[in-house]
Amino acid sequence: MKKEIKSFLSKLVIKPRLTSTHTDYANFVGCSMLPSMFNDKYNKVNQYILDTRERIAGNEPKIEPELQNIVVVNSIIEPFIKEWFIHKIKKEGFKVKDKQAKAEKSYVHKTLKLSASLDGVMDINGKETIIEIKRSAKNFENVQNFYFPQIIGQQMCTGIKSTMLVVLNKFSDELSYIKINHNDIEPEWFTEIEKKVKSFWARVVETNPF
Repeated sequence: MKKEIKSFLSKLVIKPRLTSTHTDYANFVGCSMLPSMFNDKYNKVNQYILDTRERIAGNEPKIEPELQNIVVVNSIIEPFIKEWFIHKIKKEGFKVKDKQAKAEKSYVHKTLKLSASLDGVMDINGKETIIEIKRSAKNFENVQNFYFPQIIGQQMCTGIKSTMLVVLNKFSDELSYIKINHNDIEPEWFTEIEKKVKSFWARVVETNPF
């Protein structure tokens, strides 16, 4: 193990994050649902619709045991990734102020039934920035492309114009990150997200949406 990593770990104190979502899923599409609306490889959108109907009826959808395990693991892994990211960018000369308290609430879009829960918020070199954390076996570019709609949705809900996507590779433990600025996003994306959200709610109330 490299000296840098040993030194970092020896000083690290991790406080598990007890919840990472603050979205009212009976009334809002969560931004985390947006990637599947653009690339529904595993047919998740239909399940989202069924779960939303259950919540509207006052019931809580059943959560599979493996998903509960993921929640437990993420409560520890995500704070670790965030601290490792802060450590790395400070070494690169960035000035960082952690504003985690701003991530402990939901952000609701002004006109769409869309809500964002954030992994973190920081001032990086004086600019307020959303921190979106992922842990994946896929290459960094694929992760970036898949989660791009989620990042845009979060910016639409919060009004924060900058996001840092931070990804820890499951196999290599390599930490990669990229900054995504609101002004660099093609305007068509915002229109498409609005269409996807409205279409989702239309399907929720349809008799046979599938």
